[in-house]
Amino acid sequence: MRKIKRRKGKNKVIIIITLCLLFALTAGYAAFQTNLNITAKGNIKCNPITISDLKNNASQENGLYVDNYRDNYYIYAGAAPNNYIYFNNEIWRIILIAGDRLKIIRDSPLNSPMNFDYSTKRFSDGKYCSLVNSQGNSGCNLWGSINETEWAGITGYTQEFPYRTDDYSYAIPGPSSVSYINDYLNNEYYNSIDEQSKKYIEKSFFDFGLLPTMIDSLSYNISDLLTKSELIFGKYLIALPKVTDYIIASTYTGCGYHKYYTSETCTKAASAQNWMYDANHNLWTINPTEYLYNGQYYTQKVAVISKDTGGIIQSNAYHSSLINYVKPTLFLNSNVKLCGNGQKNSPFTIYEGN
Repeated sequence: MRKIKRRKGKNKVIIIITLCLLFALTAGYAAFQTNLNITAKGNIKCNPITISDLKNNASQENGLYVDNYRDNYYIYAGAAPNNYIYFNNEIWRIILIAGDRLKIIRDSPLNSPMNFDYSTKRFSDGKYCSLVNSQGNSGCNLWGSINETEWAGITGYTQEFPYRTDDYSYAIPGPSSVSYINDYLNNEYYNSIDEQSKKYIEKSFFDFGLLPTMIDSLSYNISDLLTKSELIFGKYLIALPKVTDYIIASTYTGCGYHKYYTSETCTKAASAQNWMYDANHNLWTINPTEYLYNGQYYTQKVAVISKDTGGIIQSNAYHSSLINYVKPTLFLNSNVKLCGNGQKNSPFTIYEGN
């Protein structure tokens, strides 16, 4: 009897150990499969495609469209385009193809909201960022500064920025330092990116021109907005999305195609057909906006993508309580080759073979 009981006890132990091993092997295989799905290293075979191949395969089915406003630009648009890309061990999305480069944005925002600018750090009397022009301690809405020597002398570069009163337009000197968010993204955040990913980031021009006041926004179409935002630019490693990136990403036509909507009915309908819309977070853009109050234009407002309306709203560059989030945006260079098909369960990955 004792031998039988002992044998039964041993059998139970063997069964338990076997089940544990099977569970471990199953979990390990699942993890291995996941790694295969999102990683394209040199020892994993695929038929990599180039950025030119992406453009050649543009279709409504994958959500990649020819940009009707800029030469040699392609945009990902609609509610669910195949534009997922695995980068820096995270999921990002491709905004557009500009020539032979990819402009991408992090799929989820950074963990904590942050201010676009400091409260008064960039204020200086007689300049664009001043206590008078900013209507209090609400920060400055300019992404860049006049001291970016790397692009000084380039055609179109200016050390003065557009500003106006109700009846007079003129330009005044810009701030001597960049915005808080600019400084953070191009230093602390950039330094946190893994070295393998950094080699694909191309320092690029990001334009951050002043957008018109939303009071008369119905008179501006997307071509006007593109032109206005291009008037001011700088060269950066990391930046933020543009208002026009967001507007063009919608395929909604019910209120006019690619408009700077002010009607909440229109913005909600357009956001339902826009993959860039985030229902959980207000998102900073790179664009300052004109803010008219009692006949005076002020310089503290920045364009934000609203989680509540799906439209573009104005927000102070500085808030005593943090309310807006950051999705880093950058350009990948022309050397990038891709595996995968851009779907959520099979995102593009950067091919690192020969």
